[in-house]
Amino acid sequence: MSGRTSSHALARVASFALVLLALVAAAGVARAASRAERLLARGIKQYRAARFRRSLRTCRQAERRAGDDTAVKAKAALYVGLNYGVLGKAAKAKRAFERALKLDASLELDRERFKPSDVRRLARVRQGLLGKVVVSANGGDIYVDGARRGASPQTLSLPVGRHVFETRQGSRRSGKRELLVRYDANHSVSLVLPAAPKPQKPLPAATPKVDQDNAALSNTPSRDDADTGGASPWSFSHKRLWTWITGGLAVASAGAAIGVGVSAKADEDEYLNTQDPSRLQPLRDAVKTKTTVTNVLVGVAGGLAITSLLLYYFEGRSAARKGAKRDGDRDDTSVSVDIGPGGATLHVKF
Repeated sequence: MSGRTSSHALARVASFALVLLALVAAAGVARAASRAERLLARGIKQYRAARFRRSLRTCRQAERRAGDDTAVKAKAALYVGLNYGVLGKAAKAKRAFERALKLDASLELDRERFKPSDVRRLARVRQGLLGKVVVSANGGDIYVDGARRGASPQTLSLPVGRHVFETRQGSRRSGKRELLVRYDANHSVSLVLPAAPKPQKPLPAATPKVDQDNAALSNTPSRDDADTGGASPWSFSHKRLWTWITGGLAVASAGAAIGVGVSAKADEDEYLNTQDPSRLQPLRDAVKTKTTVTNVLVGVAGGLAITSLLLYYFEGRSAARKGAKRDGDRDDTSVSVDIGPGGATLHVKF
């Protein structure tokens, strides 16, 4: 009995020890990853300060310490390549870029922030790292990044990175599919071309029927047409000129408010993400100014919209009153002649 109890106690102790070791190992991995991230941030800061040799050492250390964190390791390798490029070591820069793209095929260099030579070097390295993509569709020709590749199916070797796939046949097109192609990996993309519309039978041409008795009347403008110059009462008319002007200005003000608001949001995002201290104050001022302009334009658009509705009502009533006055002034006098056996009779109606 005591032997069984001692074995159970040993099992519990062993289980506790294994859990403790797992927690210690996880904590060690987390500390290593956190250390690698801090090293990478320091190396990027040194690169931006033009301290390239020190940045190179820091980023190489971050790459070694990243462990299984491929995102940190890939970005560290990217900055190792950038530092080698500045220091004139093109071969080492190329190898570092290769390591970075093999780990993370989505890495890009902003043309406005990095040297053109570095952007071109990364693009050349990307062209040499390929992944395989099998593209299938239910018809049409395959297009990759807007370039025709031939009829479906296609087995393509494409550079690592993002690519857009589409199939076309005449005016029919499938939805665009974006795929991140990774190094030495196999991918598949299926595209669906929409069905062709069914041809519609032409309707037989109708022969117009002419009413001889009312032919003359059909060429005479009706009362409504006379009031509006023969046009529909909903068509654009000088009678509601100011309604259309204020309505157009309201729409234009609302569009301008949306545009300025989007620009303010973009400046705010840049303010939150920028790492350049000299950009903080200008961005803060720009966000404040554009927010104020947006609020003013929204108020103007609302006021113009209300004014347009009021003008629509009052200008319509004015046109109706003028039409009623014309109807009262219209001459309803009629004259007719009847000829019979007893002679001719003249009828006059006022």
